[in-house]
Amino acid sequence: MVDQIEESITKASSSMKDFKLRWRPLIEKQLARMESLENELLKNDNSGQLSVTAQYLLDAEMNKLNKLFEEMSSNHKQIHGSISRCGRELDKNFQVELNDLIKNQKDFESNPEAFQKVNSLIYEHLLSLGRIDVATTFARESEQLLETPKNCDIKLFENIMRPFREKNYLPAIEWIKRNASHQKDLLFKLHRQVIITLLQSGNKSDALAYCKNMQEFGSDYANEISGLMFVVVHYPNVGRHQNLFFDGIWLELEEQISHVLCQHSGTILSKLIDVGASAVPMLLELQRFITRRTSNGWLTDELPTEIPISEHVHSTFTCPILKVQTTDENPPIRLKCGHVISLEAMTKLIHTSRSQKLKCPYCPEECTESETKRLYF
Repeated sequence: MVDQIEESITKASSSMKDFKLRWRPLIEKQLARMESLENELLKNDNSGQLSVTAQYLLDAEMNKLNKLFEEMSSNHKQIHGSISRCGRELDKNFQVELNDLIKNQKDFESNPEAFQKVNSLIYEHLLSLGRIDVATTFARESEQLLETPKNCDIKLFENIMRPFREKNYLPAIEWIKRNASHQKDLLFKLHRQVIITLLQSGNKSDALAYCKNMQEFGSDYANEISGLMFVVVHYPNVGRHQNLFFDGIWLELEEQISHVLCQHSGTILSKLIDVGASAVPMLLELQRFITRRTSNGWLTDELPTEIPISEHVHSTFTCPILKVQTTDENPPIRLKCGHVISLEAMTKLIHTSRSQKLKCPYCPEECTESETKRLYF
């Protein structure tokens, strides 16, 4: 399916390149002849009138130009056909309308609670990308109270990202050193870009002096540092290291810094979209299968097929006594009365008890350790 579409696009692209290579030189040549003829017949003749011979020559060149345009137009129609074929292949192999893909599709725009959640997801995603101005505008225009995530400090964002966009990376470097020193790869890239910017601004001696900051990365980034030293010494002759001067590097670094500032490597929104996109082909195939056999489809909230997810999401439990999340080493424990605490909290309560029985901290009922059960979420 994808191969057929790719083949059509390749043919269309090739046809357009051939069209340009064929017709552009011919048109430029004919226009040059017309300009030359104009200079000879009009600009060098002060009488303001054309002779019979001049009129004949001008008409002949105009006829050639018109014929050239007609041939080019005919050739262009063939190219337009190949482009239209790409659209037909897309319509043939991809289902454009997905509204009836599942019977119980949620309409979040008509559900105030769902609409609030969707807008919050978009708002958090924009913040994670460092687009503070866009996120602020979105929050204002949504006319909803969108809470900023606790792990996202907007003021900190502005203090670091505003200088960064002006190519002042020192605030970002200093903050990462103090708060995210494990981000060694990001620190290396930032130091490297400082050197590249110094070179681009003509401060080669400053760039050479700044290279001392790369010493701490010597053991892990020996090859990268070697290439960087070549660039510093031989600039502006950068050889095969032209990729270090690619403008897109700044966009990549900006996104990485934003993720570090938000203390996560992605947002729930992007993961939801990835999972949903991977589910569509399977659901389409299943829909065709079900439609041939029954008109009911599936009506429950559970999808009728398994969707592979790279990062599984699970429920968590926070112990109401110790105020910490449970782990495999410190799992949630259900007491006989039904209340749940962590294993560590239960152990402490047993040690402080005068008898072998454990009293629930939230009700009068008592139980022994053998009467408790480990919970699995």
